Amino acid sequence: MKKKELRKRLRKLGFRWDDYNLNGVFFYVYTGYVLKHKNGRWEVYYIERTIRNLVGIFEKEEDACDFFYKSYIQVFGNSKYRNSAFQIKFIAFLRVFNIVLAGAVILYFVYSFFNG
Repeated sequence: MKKKELRKRLRKLGFRWDDYNLNGVFFYVYTGYVLKHKNGRWEVYYIERTIRNLVGIFEKEEDACDFFYKSYIQVFGNSKYRNSAFQIKFIAFLRVFNIVLAGAVILYFVYSFFNG
């Protein structure tokens, strides 16, 4: 599978977004997996308490994604690491709400600035 399919599978199963990253970004994964494309190769890292452990290097994206998925399911397949469908929808609602609220605050300050 490719990265796009891997992302879809993990989201469909309801895994928490902060337990993995598929773009090579380490800073918000405290414990989980990171997939990184570097110098034409695919690297899979397991992060534990922000300490990086390189667990696999692959030439093909498909091989890296398959390894990532199998490893991730083995460690995080337990239901306590998954979000329920309600939680996923609620998180999406909160993100939209935050965007709308931020927009309202910006509009308020712009309005206050120009109307004294």
